[in-house]
Amino acid sequence: MIDAISGDFLRKPCAGTGIAHAAGTVFDPILKHTGAFSEVDPEVLQRLEASGTSHSARQGDAFWRRGDAPLGLVVIKHGLVKLVRSNARGRSVVCGLLGPLETVGDVELVSGDPYEADALAASAWASVVVIPREAVLEGIKRDPKLAAALAGCVESELGALELAVDVLSAGSVTKRLATLLLKLDERFGEEDDGCRRIPVRLSRRDLGECVFTHFETAIRVMVKWERDHVVTRDAAGFLLHDPAALHKITGDLEQASTAAA
Repeated sequence: MIDAISGDFLRKPCAGTGIAHAAGTVFDPILKHTGAFSEVDPEVLQRLEASGTSHSARQGDAFWRRGDAPLGLVVIKHGLVKLVRSNARGRSVVCGLLGPLETVGDVELVSGDPYEADALAASAWASVVVIPREAVLEGIKRDPKLAAALAGCVESELGALELAVDVLSAGSVTKRLATLLLKLDERFGEEDDGCRRIPVRLSRRDLGECVFTHFETAIRVMVKWERDHVVTRDAAGFLLHDPAALHKITGDLEQASTAAA
């Protein structure tokens, strides 16, 4: 199951905020298991990991805020991280969702520019490894393959950011919500006794932000789908009982036929 966290854990916690904050030297070889770095010299990876710190926080708090300077290479160990921006009306919009062994903030890591979005923990708890930008730049000098790996990370993150574009362009709220669930299933889903399990826990407010509507509207759609036994929610996330129905809603009849087979 995908856990999540929150808390301005990379910032100095304020007294009374209740923000969970923990950091320590990283010993487990997380980069070795992150596909983008498979071709990088193992010794370089070891040096990077030795400089990294592990952080955890509770749901809803920020890893960083828009305008902050890039921290370095950030790898998600556990949980789900959402990238959030405010639109012209000041409303929060989820523009990306990332999970375990994915990197986040890669564009700013490479460019050195301030972060363009808030990075928030998206479910109960999450943890990340932060490797300082200076250590990453030094690693590139030692092994140019690290630069290629980072380029791959940037490409993957941009792919994750396309989630918001796909959802926004889907049409009605019902179509946007169906698109969101199918995209999450594509990235994080797994088989579960003949159904599709999405081990991602999103609050009602998260659902509304992800599909660009008020959460009451998103919940009305979800209640109907639960009544029709299309999608149900539990403490672990979502269970897709009838993915074909969701594909039909989005207008993807070919995928609907495949899912129903």
